[in-house]
Amino acid sequence: MTVGVPIAVLGERFRLPKGSWSVMTWGGLRGGISVALALTLPPGEARDVVVSLTYSVVVFSILVQGMSIGKLVKRVIPCTDR
Repeated sequence: MTVGVPIAVLGERFRLPKGSWSVMTWGGLRGGISVALALTLPPGEARDVVVSLTYSVVVFSILVQGMSIGKLVKRVIPCTDR
């Protein structure tokens, strides 16, 4: 939802199509900060669990959201080519 506020405020100024906030939120950056934070934990069993879970969530996010963003765009942004 962090993308939603700027898009709502600036959307009309930049003439963004309706539904842009949905696409930008769904297709945003995934995992860079999460992985970096997990890797800064001190060595140990807990760190290994957190790093493994973090990578799992990031991979899931990339695969599921990456493979479904096209369908989302077609659903929320009206086609102007018709």
